[in-house]
Amino acid sequence: MLLDCGAHIVLIDTDLVSRLGLHCHHLSEPELLDVAVKNSESPVKTMLTEWVKLTVIATDGEWTSCTVQVLVAPNLCAPVILGLPFLVVNDVVTDFAPQMCIDKCNNYNLLNPVP
Repeated sequence: MLLDCGAHIVLIDTDLVSRLGLHCHHLSEPELLDVAVKNSESPVKTMLTEWVKLTVIATDGEWTSCTVQVLVAPNLCAPVILGLPFLVVNDVVTDFAPQMCIDKCNNYNLLNPVP
């Protein structure tokens, strides 16, 4: 997963949606945006028409995100791009120098959980 505080949207790759068997919902209005895709030097314009519900669970099982609506996009540069809407709803802040991404509610560091 890619944490991206500069992204105005949360995205999941089409292949991961299929592998996880997630139920797709249709957007009321399609959304056109530039998406960073695999094997491309510049963003590609893509029309997004579907979304899924997604809950993220930390690998140690000690943290679970709020469920969010995630737009489905093909050929993303990462399987999931957790943009600003995800970070805001989960009260996550980043501190780049020490490479920390903290859930303010319980002080859980998503990048470096305490063993």
